[in-house]
Amino acid sequence: MSPSGAVDGQTQTVLVYVGLGDFTGAVRMGLHFARAFRSAGFRVVAIVGRPPPSALPSVIPHLRSEGIEVIEEEGFARALDLGRVMRCLSHTRRLRPVLAVSMVQLDVKIAGLACLLGRTPLVISAQNKTTFFGNTLFAWLKAASFGLIARLVASMVVCTSRTVADQFHREHGVAERDRWGLPVSTVLCTRCALVRTSPRLPDSYLPAFYEHEYRLLMDGISSPTPAAFELQQRRGREALEFLVATGPVGSGTRVYEIGCSAGGVLQPFLQAGCTVAGSDYDVRFLANARSLGIETRHGGWETLRDLPAPDVILLSHVVEHLNDPVDFVRSVASLLKPGGRLFVAVPGLDAMADDYCGDLVRYLQICHTFHFTRRTLLQTLRSAGLTPVHADDTVRSVSIRPPGPAGLPEEAEDPTRLHERIVALERQFEQRESSLPRRARRLAAGFKRLLTSAA
Repeated sequence: MSPSGAVDGQTQTVLVYVGLGDFTGAVRMGLHFARAFRSAGFRVVAIVGRPPPSALPSVIPHLRSEGIEVIEEEGFARALDLGRVMRCLSHTRRLRPVLAVSMVQLDVKIAGLACLLGRTPLVISAQNKTTFFGNTLFAWLKAASFGLIARLVASMVVCTSRTVADQFHREHGVAERDRWGLPVSTVLCTRCALVRTSPRLPDSYLPAFYEHEYRLLMDGISSPTPAAFELQQRRGREALEFLVATGPVGSGTRVYEIGCSAGGVLQPFLQAGCTVAGSDYDVRFLANARSLGIETRHGGWETLRDLPAPDVILLSHVVEHLNDPVDFVRSVASLLKPGGRLFVAVPGLDAMADDYCGDLVRYLQICHTFHFTRRTLLQTLRSAGLTPVHADDTVRSVSIRPPGPAGLPEEAEDPTRLHERIVALERQFEQRESSLPRRARRLAAGFKRLLTSAA
């Protein structure tokens, strides 16, 4: 093999699956790998999903400016699409690549099947390791831990005290923008350790925002997709399992969900024999929930007040969107039977490295008003008059409307230690970002040597 990346005078092709084309952390990782193999003398072809409407820029111009060929496909999704697999298999057979690289984002299932059927070696790159799959033998090549983050937006403060927030701004600095580049800060209260986005969307605007704009902003969709519904179903199965640890859930159990969207979270409860109902502001997603046999109401929690008192209420990724979570949770809990259970799931600050691929920029957004740890969520639930009985760091919790059993022991979050944890993440992410291009080049050079020895 020549230094230009050719064997017997033929330039070898490397196929890079980039997934969605919007310029998020995993996609930028794909750009680094494509650039590294291009610099090593390979012909690089990138299969890129057409990005949804979004404020995020596309990676496609960056790829083309590096001399990388681009094949645009319909956006990849978590739900396995055999049509996309066959199209990618067709690309693989036509291009005859010596290697394919896939980012662990939304394309890995499609890339995996296409490469398996096309007998093409595949490298799967995640935030913390690179795994190599040979043609017939699955061999794990564990690389040093790496990842990509645009940058940690230093951010910390929150509570209603403007004086405390201003003081924190002066001492520690504040994030100035969110994931879409919108001019919102993120702050942390030095008294209660709650983290909050500031400024916040006004309460009067929220119903219209969640009915008409939220889904387009977040996911680039205006109606349910298989990928979005599959994510809801997974969350529903996890919520059911989590609740069963605190008591039976099944036939005869009445379960309501506030913010039920397309009904995917409620579906596992319906299949378990529960009587279910849900409310949401987006009528397009509610129509899908009704088609599943779920009783639905258009609006907020108050639209469910005329129904019989439920045994369980679900708030799955809702509480982080609220301007006054204590008042909201107190109001929602008033619908429960005495002794009824409230399930709350929110994105967890301490689980961010896993849930957001280590990319805090992806986590920060104007739609999320509050950012919780397990301790600060339980503190919020207690302030609303509930008794937490089960919780984890992801963050999920089950609380009881009194009277009920004794709850979890109280643990106050230490603002200083929380700040130190976030700063430690910042340093770790900065190290990963700075090392990724070098490690991508190392992978390209190593594969080049492998081909040379085999030629």
